[in-house]
Amino acid sequence: MTQQSQTLSTLCQLLQTGDEVDRCYAARALGALEDESAIEPLIEHLRDEDIDVCVDSATALGNIGSKQAIPSLIESLQNDNSGEVCTVVVESLNKIGGNEAMDALLKVAAERPEGLEWDDDWDSWWDVQREAVKGLGRCGEERAVDTLVSILEDEEQQDIENEILTALAQIPGRGIEAIITRLKDQNSWPKSRRRAAKALGKIHSADATSALGRALQDMKPEVRTEAAMALAKQGAKQYLKALILLLRDPEQEVRKAVIKAVAVMIENSSGSEELQQQLLPMLTDPSSEVRAALFNAMCETVATTPLTRESLRPVLASLDEKDFNCASAACTLLGDNGDPAAIPGLTRILGDHSKYSMVRREAALALGKIGHYDAGILDQITQAVGDREQPVRLAALTALMAFANSGDQTQTEAESPTPLDIVIAAVRGEIELAPEIDQTTETAPNQDASQDDEQSSTTARVQVAPPTELESKPQDSTTELPTTDTEPLPESLTEAIVLPETPARIVQEGEVKSAVSTLDAIAMDNVEVILNRGDTKEELELDAETMEYLEVVEANKEIMKRMRSNRKINVEQDVRRLGARVLAGHTEKPAIDTLIWALNDEDAILRREAAESISETALSAPQTTDLMDAVGTLITQLSIGEADQRSICARALGNLGNRAATVPLIEALKEQTSNVRIEVIDALARLATEGANPADADHMVVQDVSALEIAHAIMDTLNDEDIGVRVAATKGLARIVSQEHKQNLANDAVGQIIASVFNGSGEEARTIGTILRSFDTSICSEKLLSHIDQAPDSLKRSVAIEILEELLKPEPPQQDRPMRAA
Repeated sequence: MTQQSQTLSTLCQLLQTGDEVDRCYAARALGALEDESAIEPLIEHLRDEDIDVCVDSATALGNIGSKQAIPSLIESLQNDNSGEVCTVVVESLNKIGGNEAMDALLKVAAERPEGLEWDDDWDSWWDVQREAVKGLGRCGEERAVDTLVSILEDEEQQDIENEILTALAQIPGRGIEAIITRLKDQNSWPKSRRRAAKALGKIHSADATSALGRALQDMKPEVRTEAAMALAKQGAKQYLKALILLLRDPEQEVRKAVIKAVAVMIENSSGSEELQQQLLPMLTDPSSEVRAALFNAMCETVATTPLTRESLRPVLASLDEKDFNCASAACTLLGDNGDPAAIPGLTRILGDHSKYSMVRREAALALGKIGHYDAGILDQITQAVGDREQPVRLAALTALMAFANSGDQTQTEAESPTPLDIVIAAVRGEIELAPEIDQTTETAPNQDASQDDEQSSTTARVQVAPPTELESKPQDSTTELPTTDTEPLPESLTEAIVLPETPARIVQEGEVKSAVSTLDAIAMDNVEVILNRGDTKEELELDAETMEYLEVVEANKEIMKRMRSNRKINVEQDVRRLGARVLAGHTEKPAIDTLIWALNDEDAILRREAAESISETALSAPQTTDLMDAVGTLITQLSIGEADQRSICARALGNLGNRAATVPLIEALKEQTSNVRIEVIDALARLATEGANPADADHMVVQDVSALEIAHAIMDTLNDEDIGVRVAATKGLARIVSQEHKQNLANDAVGQIIASVFNGSGEEARTIGTILRSFDTSICSEKLLSHIDQAPDSLKRSVAIEILEELLKPEPPQQDRPMRAA
């Protein structure tokens, strides 16, 4: 007996003799395997005493897709009074198709079956009818047109107009004609005509396209809007001129939609220059929303067809638009256009603190995209590095890195700092905020212009220190408030103050509790209730449930502490952190040296940003040998510091590919934090499969560990209490086994992987089944069938069945192609 036959036999046996859980899982698995030998056993259970088994059996028959099941499914549809079962039966008939199935769907779409139960105040037939409508459309059943139209016109029916129109659009000939008739009917509701236009946009038909073209003149703007988008989806370029005329529509929503439609239509035909020519007249549209849509559409065209200087003027004028979406889109377009003529306007916006931070951020990014700079532009960008708004700070640093990556070093004096020098100085804390700046800023939504004007005195100005021996300076996270002379209280006020004749009682030590957070207070109150402590001082042992609760409380307190610490950002510290972030991917030695230096800084967040940037650089530029100088520090920090830092260090060591990290990473498998263990496992798997050969790469590896040893170390984590760790271990073993091709290793790995799922909760069963597809499926099936035979109960058997289902089910078919009418 083949492995497939043995699997089917076991599942069919469970379907016959198992309890309701066994029968449900067996039915689902048989449907997933799509083997016709399971049809008869599944048909028998369409009338199972357990409704869930009926549902799963009907679903399985639809997945198998054999017409042999149609008579039994129709019988169930006619006789079963459960709406849930009937709905699933209709779905299965949809999948199978054929005249006999369509006859049943036509009937149930038009008539409510007798005896079908209501679910409280919900008619179950509505669900059945909706699925029948979908199926009739999917099969292109022309006989269904009259039925579908009658449902549309029946005001007492449920509102499934979208589903019916979609079904009609899938039926060539009369189905499409019915939608066109609805679209033309000016007496129908605008919503109905809009839905009809949307449905016609899903198909390719000359008649449908013609009807949509006429709908561009509909009296309702929502219909014109939908018709324009539908024509774009069809790629009906013959209506481009009509759409261009519609750019003069009085309704701004229509003009916005037409801009998007024209952009989609011309983009699909690779006509950037043509698109730009058609859209240029809209640059002076009175609506800022329309212009924002226009700028976004034109971003795709300016790379090949830059704007002329004349066309540039209205875009520059939009920089001062009150609508920040429009102004931001203008900045983005100017950056993509790349014309240096936009630089003065962009630098002005960047330095104007009355503008929204989003607009100033886009201005900084645009300057970076243009790539042209001189000492004045660098000074403006450098000032923005210390801006009070974090998005502006990050954008300014990003722009500097764009300048650095452009390779153009002829635009500043030789002794002036380069863009990379400025970013490095920012990371090292050598960019000092001007004395008058308020270094501590509260993260908040954009303020209005009046608020910005009030805060203009805090505009950031920065200075780059001259190159000196670089030292890390402690960061002061607070800002001292200016002191003022205290004036004495007015005499009239002091006279009104009356002291009590008897002094208040002195509060004894411990009588008043110190202030605590709300979360702490709730936790303490709940624990006192749980333990019933009251005022007793007797120490009680905490049970497991209470200990788990307290652990969750402590974890939440830590999260809240981080959230509160992020509310106030010290600008100088934040600049250093953001500087480390933007250095990611830059391979010049000064940048890498700075990141390695930042790994030892006192600021924990800066260390994390530096480690993350090193990790990303190693991934994008693995041949960068200077990165190897970070290995020692990363290994050290793998065992100390916060969990986030250890996690990032593990990832970075995996990306660096230096096998000197293998032994420390194996030791880190004992780490208490599950997220760290997950990253460690992934790093070990990467080193085992992609790590550089120590001799070839000239890596100093004291103790080289083979891929086989790494695999066994990862195997030891399969019994980890955390589901994420177990899944990560399975993925890691799959990578190693696929490369090593050692049968004994594969057998051991499969056995321990499957056992780990059974020893745990089993909730990862389907995920593990999918991963096991990269192993020898016959070995996996054999072990799973053995577990099914030996499982003590249906719960354990269900775990094995789920893994089997994911392991053996066929690959999903490719997505359906777009509908095309005859």
